Amino acid sequence: MPLQLLCTLSCVGVGGSEEESSVEAVSFCPETSVSLVVTGTLSGKISFWDIPTQIERQSYDQSAGVVKLVWHPKHPHLLFSAGLDGVIRLIDSRSGTLVREYTGHTANILDISISL
Repeated sequence: MPLQLLCTLSCVGVGGSEEESSVEAVSFCPETSVSLVVTGTLSGKISFWDIPTQIERQSYDQSAGVVKLVWHPKHPHLLFSAGLDGVIRLIDSRSGTLVREYTGHTANILDISISL
């Protein structure tokens, strides 16, 4: 099956300068009934995009750059974000609100994997 372009999202300007707007993480929602993709930038902006309309549904601003985005394996509306500030955040994609922060790490978090 040939690859097909789903959409083009304009993240330029969502984080300040062009360098800060650099998208470092992208993840598609695993729930097949929801056409949602999430992007994370070096400025800490997390955007939840509706794929058919290419409109930002929700957003969340964290205090440091985003390097990894992983959906919760049992609750597909929840998203984990790994940041350059050493904090993992759990964000509700329906409202763009912070559910929980996991702190204690003292360096950049460059990758995460979630299993339950």
